[in-house]
Amino acid sequence: MDNKVMRLVYSFIILICFSLQMAIASDFILFRDIEASNTPLVKINADGSGRQVVINDVEYFTITPDQGHLAAFKSGCEKKNICLATIYNLIDGTKKVLELPHAEWSDSWWSDDSVTLNFIRHIRVDDGGPACGEGDDLEGCAARAQMVAGTLSVLTGNIKTKKDFGVGQFAKLAEYENKNKTVISEAISNDRKKILRWKKSIDLFTKVSIIDVSSGYEKPVFTWKRGDFTSGITVNRHSWSPDCNHFVLNYIRGGPFSKWTIYTQNARSLERKKIATGYDPHWIINGVLIAKEDDGIK
Repeated sequence: MDNKVMRLVYSFIILICFSLQMAIASDFILFRDIEASNTPLVKINADGSGRQVVINDVEYFTITPDQGHLAAFKSGCEKKNICLATIYNLIDGTKKVLELPHAEWSDSWWSDDSVTLNFIRHIRVDDGGPACGEGDDLEGCAARAQMVAGTLSVLTGNIKTKKDFGVGQFAKLAEYENKNKTVISEAISNDRKKILRWKKSIDLFTKVSIIDVSSGYEKPVFTWKRGDFTSGITVNRHSWSPDCNHFVLNYIRGGPFSKWTIYTQNARSLERKKIATGYDPHWIINGVLIAKEDDGIK
């Protein structure tokens, strides 16, 4: 085989290896950069390096319980007639863009099948648009709003109306949510040996602890102090690292110039390491997500 052919073969092998590398599953942390003007969804490594923008102008994102899919909703999805959402398959790295109706997407919740996203819609009876928009009287438009519960399949992109409660039926809607909405209050490590458990009062996390499953021992991570109305901490069902020795959390110290900061924390020593400034971090333990290049924002 001559040198020219050998070079072509080597080039082909390198190209294949590069393509495979792009699709190899790995762990990474996802969060929304609320300090940036274009509020991007950002992907970084566990040590804070390798920052990449996945998609810009994200108002809300949510990840299935099994970490198989990610749904990212563009700005205005609750206030505009048409909502643009991108569904990412975290197993094979593919994605699809959907045109969805306006809904309370930031208050949606997943079914146990990790396929169905449940949502609520508040619809103006006169024109079918979002209820209680800018300039509307809150009490008046709420009374005129049609209450609808629906589902979105991340596999097919199909939208279904599950229940129509009628106009102004907030009590029936609240009863439906209380009965059907899953309230998440703990995250179990991948080895099933540790539980990150939290308590909330409205949207405020009042206590976060690590539970040792075998012994039942509870190690405090954070306890809210009475009278402290600004500082806070958040965790979620996707907080644990692949090795189950660390978890990711969001913390804000409080005060007028404070920012939501992302830390990784050692489950044994509770030592924290700052890795980024941003909001709502999720630790993807084994996923594929092809992101854009570094946007230069640090």
